[in-house]
Amino acid sequence: MPKSTRCEPRPKGQWFLISAVLISYALVSIFSVMNSYSEGKYYWGLINKAGYTIRNVENYLNQTTKMSSSDDDISWAINNLQNMLAGEGIYSNITFSRNGNEVTYFVNVTNSKFSIHRVMKFP
Repeated sequence: MPKSTRCEPRPKGQWFLISAVLISYALVSIFSVMNSYSEGKYYWGLINKAGYTIRNVENYLNQTTKMSSSDDDISWAINNLQNMLAGEGIYSNITFSRNGNEVTYFVNVTNSKFSIHRVMKFP
């Protein structure tokens, strides 16, 4: 009996379609990440740095209030804090007022990407 001359049908386009979809997805992902970096949206370190910075400032001022007994000590600690923040490229303007045992801090922390204004009171 003669063999059939008919060949099995081969899939011709499925791998091309799969590879085209994968390459397209990879290119879209790469370009969206690059676009995010260029616009400053994807830079999570800076977004979190604003919250991290203000929490550190708050903790520092709270410890300063607990440890310092005079206005000169508080002024020295604030000056120290402002110099440390300036070393990181963050402008800060911190002033305080004392009302009895309570110390009120007026904090302005500014960078090119964020600006934070807070009033903090510590006993």
